[in-house]
Amino acid sequence: MLIQRNLYGNNSTTNTDLSIEIFIKMDLVEIITTGLISFITTAIGYVVGLKRNKAETTKIEIENVKEVISVYVDTINDLKIEVKDLKDKLATYQKHIEKLETELYSFRQQMAPTTSRKRVVK
Repeated sequence: MLIQRNLYGNNSTTNTDLSIEIFIKMDLVEIITTGLISFITTAIGYVVGLKRNKAETTKIEIENVKEVISVYVDTINDLKIEVKDLKDKLATYQKHIEKLETELYSFRQQMAPTTSRKRVVK
């Protein structure tokens, strides 16, 4: 309660002063309440946002890992095909080498009697 001295030196309270004091107290309560609600809302928003941000980051990391795995799988499949092609070529070349060895052996067999007849006499 606000007590004031009037012009005559008496202590008295006026209705206007009381209403101003009550108004100030009510404003103070509203300000504190609003500030407290704002703080709580901000804190809750921060915590929820932090969890959401972490979840989104994890999701993005998982997607990136999936992309990398996909690239490696494609590369491995390409290499498997290339290795198969090279094995097929190797098998073809080995058959060709065997054929040439057989021809060489055959040619040597044909040439052996002729070379043995030609003796060099000194």
